Amino acid sequence: MFRYLARRHDRKHILRSLQRQKRIGRRSIEFGFDTRLAFAINEAEDIYASSGELAFREISEAGLFFSPILPPEPLREERNSVTFLSDITTGDEQNNIFECVVTDSGSKDHALVVFHHWYARNRYHSFSKFFAAKGITVVEATLPYHFSRGSYEYSEEQFFNANLGRTVRSIRQAVLDGRKIVRWLHRQGYNKISVVGMCLGGTVAGLIAAQEEKVDKAVLMVSPGSPADLVWTAETMKSLRDRIEPVMSLEDLRTAWGLINLELHLFGLTRPRLDMMFVLGKDDTITRPAASDRVIELLTKCNRSPEVLRLNCGHSSVGIFPYNMIAARKVLRFLKETPTLAEFWDIRGFRPLAKFKCLIAPRRHSTDAEAARFGEAIRSVWQMVRALMSSASAAVLRIIPCQSDRATRPQSMFVFDTTPVYSRAARLRAERPRSASRYARCRRASTMTRGHSVQSQTNSASSSTFRNFAQRRPASPDS
Repeated sequence: MFRYLARRHDRKHILRSLQRQKRIGRRSIEFGFDTRLAFAINEAEDIYASSGELAFREISEAGLFFSPILPPEPLREERNSVTFLSDITTGDEQNNIFECVVTDSGSKDHALVVFHHWYARNRYHSFSKFFAAKGITVVEATLPYHFSRGSYEYSEEQFFNANLGRTVRSIRQAVLDGRKIVRWLHRQGYNKISVVGMCLGGTVAGLIAAQEEKVDKAVLMVSPGSPADLVWTAETMKSLRDRIEPVMSLEDLRTAWGLINLELHLFGLTRPRLDMMFVLGKDDTITRPAASDRVIELLTKCNRSPEVLRLNCGHSSVGIFPYNMIAARKVLRFLKETPTLAEFWDIRGFRPLAKFKCLIAPRRHSTDAEAARFGEAIRSVWQMVRALMSSASAAVLRIIPCQSDRATRPQSMFVFDTTPVYSRAARLRAERPRSASRYARCRRASTMTRGHSVQSQTNSASSSTFRNFAQRRPASPDS
């Protein structure tokens, strides 16, 4: 039933997207290379800057392309928001300043940066409140040309379009903005920083995780590994493909967009201390699971197997019940490394020792120090569980030291007293003096009445016995 509802939800959103593309068909951006835009820091000043090649051949080229330009200093900080100046200056002034919505958890232990999907109309308020209640501070970033960064109704079209250079420039701006947020959170003193993204926001999150070493975990939800494959296979990208296909093939587009292709950033995605998780929809007709499986397979070959969650839903239906709750809980367990019941069972000692060693040193931890810290954390959690179990059993059985032959027995010897331990309310009721309540008065009256009736019955019985004895008594001679 839920799968049927998920398909209806996805079909509704697909039809809505196709109708929007039909409305803005005349205003859509046509095909163009414009590689100069991809490398320009200031669109107005670098109009005559030399253009480079979008396809990079060395890892250092990608690192230099996504390197930060400005320090992570906010323009304005408020209680629930923070505003930054973007590293890339575009022709649209509203796009050069971006605002982040902050949902504070009151803890500096973990921070989560969230990147929304393309053409997003609402923030993820429920998502942020859920993780903030679990002790994780959530910062919702704003992608270029979305929300307050857009100057007109369909300005999101400038973020991802048929102009190759403009699309790369927008993705680069989003990555630099995300790295600025991560570095600002690091300055605020957060111990762990993670990134989560959905759809193209997940691609941005993956690029940030590959380039920023301060990121500890990355979660990509229904996100394309290659934007070129998204254009070629997505059900809602037919109009965009029709504008690109007459000029170049899929392989040419992959090469042109190599800078924003996660498959070519494996060196950064396989670095130590980075854990990754993929959330995929089995019925996704926009971000095909096969495209994400290629990235997962490449990471597995590099001995950095990510966690994969496959849901029986599509692209947009990952945000509806029950798939949103399943994904949120799985992501929370991944971020906080919460042991499962199977892991607790292994620690308890009911499994072989080899499996216990595998638990203490999981595959996603590469160094011995990290494996040792993980094992200590699990052991401490198990000790807390044992302490809670002991306290619960002590509430049923009161443990008292043995008073007899204390001199001959060790001090640690105990005997069990099975006297039940009453609650505090019951103890107070037993200790307080009996009040002259209506119940107590009725109780005393019933007791007095019952005693009087017993005495009356005794007296009547005695008198009747005396009369019977007098009748059976023989007459005296004097009578």
